[in-house]
Amino acid sequence: MLFLDALLSMSYQNIIVYFAWITAIMGFFLVNIALIIDKNIHVILKN
Repeated sequence: MLFLDALLSMSYQNIIVYFAWITAIMGFFLVNIALIIDKNIHVILKN
């Protein structure tokens, strides 16, 4: 519910928390995508 509260009430601190969550989630997915692509490149190079 904390995440929902941050979305509903647009105080300055909650906006910072909201963007911090988005940044963390996006960063996590980007790292995973980069690791998957990196593994695929290594597989291609071995063949």
